[in-house]
Amino acid sequence: MAVDQWVAVGYEDDKYFVGQVERTNDENVRVNFLCKSATNNFFYWPQVPDKDDVEANVIFYPKVKVVKSGRRYEVQDLDNIISSYEGFSRKYFN
Repeated sequence: MAVDQWVAVGYEDDKYFVGQVERTNDENVRVNFLCKSATNNFFYWPQVPDKDDVEANVIFYPKVKVVKSGRRYEVQDLDNIISSYEGFSRKYFN
């Protein structure tokens, strides 16, 4: 992982989040997460930052394609992320 890299992180409660790597060390990665818009593939930064220190092995999609459009961010490979999360979740969380 590299600082500023866009990633998708999987959680056990049937959720995944897209964010940007802020910091890495040998065991953990700090990710600053975006919020998903309700209607499309656009995301935005929440008013209160949503950050988490995660183990690198829960980053199931390490090269998310994100394009900034004004104050919004478009995740161009969202269908692939959803598909990858479904497989990741079945393998590691069931």
